[in-house]
Amino acid sequence: MGRSPTASRLRNLPKGTVSPNAVSDVLTAARQRLGEDAVRLICTRAELRGTPDPDIPLDEAQAVRIHTALRQAEPERSAEVFRQAGFASAEAFVETYLSKKAQAMLSAAPWTMSAWLLGRWARQHVRAFAGQARFEMLRDLEIELWNNPFAAPHGTRDHPGCYWQEALFEGMFRDLVDPHLICREMTCVGQGDDACRFAFILNSG
Repeated sequence: MGRSPTASRLRNLPKGTVSPNAVSDVLTAARQRLGEDAVRLICTRAELRGTPDPDIPLDEAQAVRIHTALRQAEPERSAEVFRQAGFASAEAFVETYLSKKAQAMLSAAPWTMSAWLLGRWARQHVRAFAGQARFEMLRDLEIELWNNPFAAPHGTRDHPGCYWQEALFEGMFRDLVDPHLICREMTCVGQGDDACRFAFILNSG
């Protein structure tokens, strides 16, 4: 997994904004998997001109438009794009918001403690990946996002559609808690549920 080339250096995002990685990593993955023509179409539909500046907060609504445009333009392949982007964003966020000392401490701590601490850290930086959503860590390995702006009715009956956030959580928790963890979205606002709920499963295979 390569480091995101546009890791935001912003620590305190203003209300109504998200990290530029919410778009830049998605467009990078789309360019690699779908090609330049597809990216131009997505940006045109979302009315985005140019690549987001990595040092400037990105309007939440603009980021949501990009995600929606990708889902609509590539309904069959958007999941793989979002997952690649989510893993890139996870690496970028860890490198941007967590010091090397903090990363080492989390990696060395018992998994229950590191999971709780990482969840607490994610709640403090929820605007970066979920805008004005409310973040709750229900248990050591379960997360809820209420009023998630990125939730959209584009999943399947067997799998909700917040693939970017799902991969982002999986990447962060694999890196800092346990490399065998898999994250799965269990419920989704976009499918009529009260919240987007993400559960972590230990892959023993």
